Amino acid sequence: MPYTLDDLTEATLRRLYLEERLSESSIADMYGTYQVRVGRLRRKYGIPTLSRSDRMDLPEELPLRLRSILVGSMLGDGSIQRTGPHTARFEEHHSLKQKPYLDWKVREWGDFVSSVVPSNKGRHEGQKLFTHGCRTLWSFWKVFYPEGGG
Repeated sequence: MPYTLDDLTEATLRRLYLEERLSESSIADMYGTYQVRVGRLRRKYGIPTLSRSDRMDLPEELPLRLRSILVGSMLGDGSIQRTGPHTARFEEHHSLKQKPYLDWKVREWGDFVSSVVPSNKGRHEGQKLFTHGCRTLWSFWKVFYPEGGG
């Protein structure tokens, strides 16, 4: 028997949203309603908003090794792009000849990696690494781009 919105108690909504990290849309599907109603109910209960990046359970602080890799990359081929009011992502392009190096970076970044896609900068074919947009990288974006940009 499917759940109804009447079955969605404050405790259940807190558990599903904050502990299980389900989106409002997923919860709405479970309870046969729509996302806006779940959002209103969440705000009524005072449940804080989680961003998509919050649901990924990435560390709040970048580990020291990744900080070193990020700074080195920013002095080379990397850049950080703002993705939201408090989130940013890292990206880096390398030629096909440097694929082993990019593969190493992908392993180092681990769960932060969103995608690696083929890229073509004119005659320079290669691959581009993207991390997820997350709060963890926001402070680095502000350091490297104090005037905005990225």
